[in-house]
Amino acid sequence: MAAESLKVAEAFRIHTFIATSPMHIATKLRSTLDEVIERAIYMVKRARNYTDDVEFSCEDAGRTPIADLARVVEAAINAGATTINIPDTVGYTMPFEFAGIISGLYERVPNIDKAIISVHTHDDLGLAVGNSLAAVHAGARQVEGAMNGIGERAGNCSLEEVIMADRSKFVRIFSTSTPPSITRRYGAPAS
Repeated sequence: MAAESLKVAEAFRIHTFIATSPMHIATKLRSTLDEVIERAIYMVKRARNYTDDVEFSCEDAGRTPIADLARVVEAAINAGATTINIPDTVGYTMPFEFAGIISGLYERVPNIDKAIISVHTHDDLGLAVGNSLAAVHAGARQVEGAMNGIGERAGNCSLEEVIMADRSKFVRIFSTSTPPSITRRYGAPAS
């Protein structure tokens, strides 16, 4: 079990997930939204037995109706999730849509202030960075991605592009607790 392998770590997070879109629930899980919510609650509570730092992801959130997504998110937070990740799993949404998902959750989930809202975007339409920045503007506090955007299919959000977008604006998009160092050799070690 993941928690057993992390016993020696000073601090660790357990990240659980389940598909939430109607397409994935029907074809991949052969389940119902209510059953998905029950499983999400079980997973988060189980993870909380091992750590106070639990992240929960709503797989395929970009294609999940906002009312359904809000139900899952609220239940996961009530179960003890401290970070809620909203992924655009198939890289399908546009920045205005993704920002709408994040702001829609803030409007609909009464306990949302008890968790950090995180995003995980894919670059299938070339919009992973744009979607991440739009999500931060709408209230997300954590961006997940990879250096150079390396990831499955067309890749993930390119973290160095998010950092440069933030650093090149007169008004900061978001704050970081540890400012990244950007040098002339920017990106070379990861290439």
